[in-house]
Amino acid sequence: MRKLVAVLGLGVMLSGCSWQSTAVQDSSPAPRFVWRTDHQDSTPQVLATTSAEGAQLVPVTDLYQTISSSPQHTQLKRAVEAAGLIDLWQGPGPYTVLAPIDEAYADFPVGTFAELFSPNRQKDLIKVVQYQMIPGRYTTRDLVEGLILKTVQGQPVTVRFNEGSWYIQDAVGNYSRVLETNIVADNGIILVLDRPIVPWF
Repeated sequence: MRKLVAVLGLGVMLSGCSWQSTAVQDSSPAPRFVWRTDHQDSTPQVLATTSAEGAQLVPVTDLYQTISSSPQHTQLKRAVEAAGLIDLWQGPGPYTVLAPIDEAYADFPVGTFAELFSPNRQKDLIKVVQYQMIPGRYTTRDLVEGLILKTVQGQPVTVRFNEGSWYIQDAVGNYSRVLETNIVADNGIILVLDRPIVPWF
């Protein structure tokens, strides 16, 4: 009988307690932007963290780091490095980068892309890389048919829109289709192109 009373008394004590659970906070770092290569058309895309509302992107890499993480932009990365413009791509910006995929350089409109890496053509290589950078941050909301944008190199590009696709017209008159838009870095935006763009040399 005494044992039964003791057990009942313990039950009353426990029922009167106020139990609180302590939430364990996840201290792991936020995921970095990475390129996706698992979709069918192999067009690079970016994965990112979002705000609590699920809306705002939180970029964590600069333009050079973002391009370097893309398996579709090894030629552009090589050009930035050979031109000595890494610091520019990692600078405060903001810049909009027009980034042709690797396959695009097979159709380089002036000679061959490989020729630009010879020592006597470095000035031309610098022009090409700078021509792919536009001061300012331009997303698809900012693009308008016929919009003329001055590049870092100095010569302009023209925005075109046709049959549901955006295009960039270079100084020579060539057209490059925009494959992917609004890829965010912490110092700018990247637009992926299917062909290279060049200035007048």
